Amino acid sequence: MALTLYTNTQSRGVVVDWLILDLGIEVERIEVAYGTEMKSAEFLKLNPFGKVPVLVDGDVVIYELDAICAYLADQFSEKGLPLHLMIRKEVYIIVGCSLVQDLLQQPLTMNI
Repeated sequence: MALTLYTNTQSRGVVVDWLILDLGIEVERIEVAYGTEMKSAEFLKLNPFGKVPVLVDGDVVIYELDAICAYLADQFSEKGLPLHLMIRKEVYIIVGCSLVQDLLQQPLTMNI
């Protein structure tokens, strides 16, 4: 399996680096500079949002941190990483964001 990680040492991609170390897997790591390189036409083909990290596994391209971590945990399940804990964390994040979004969409009223 030939994995390629597009990342930047000053991004959240370091989380993927830690996971790769924990899993003990080989990944080609490509440092992508902020600014023009992340917004280049070539990179935007991988991630239309022009951000890192991006993981490429053959024809599969994943460009969200949590999705990359879940994908790696699933692909290397024999390494014993508890994928169910990662999924549970993701559900909590989604529920939390939904609650905040609901609160923000409520009309603001003042009792005077």
